[in-house]
Amino acid sequence: MMKLFVTSLLALTAALSAHAQDAAQKSECVDTARQLQKMMNPGDQLAEMQKSMSQGAPEELRPIVTQVVGEVMEPLMPKLEEQASVLMAKHFSCEELDKIKAFYETPEGQSMITKMPGFMADVGAFSQKEIMAAMPTIQKRVKELMDERKPHEPIHR
Repeated sequence: MMKLFVTSLLALTAALSAHAQDAAQKSECVDTARQLQKMMNPGDQLAEMQKSMSQGAPEELRPIVTQVVGEVMEPLMPKLEEQASVLMAKHFSCEELDKIKAFYETPEGQSMITKMPGFMADVGAFSQKEIMAAMPTIQKRVKELMDERKPHEPIHR
């Protein structure tokens, strides 16, 4: 019985030690992800967000939309950056984050950092336009499927 207790205690200690090492490694990964976030110029990201969100507004409202988006989003940026860092560490290994960071330190990486917000804004604007154009078709098809189903039939197929 004592042997089983000692064996169980050793197994638990090993598991806790491994968990502590994993937590320390994840903390190191989050630190690297934070460095990556800083390299991506959060201020530029906010400016692109303001520009992108104001583009959908009528011309005369764009300065107001830009101002309001800045007022609302600027205080949220630290929280968004921190959460993005945690999520990066969740989805990428420490080795991958280190290599991404090394890439961002190259001229090509710096170019990507500089150009990515504009690229993403263009992709977002195009995607939004296409999605909005597809919405009537989606809505019509949903209505057709809803009309076809029997009242007691579950919605899931």
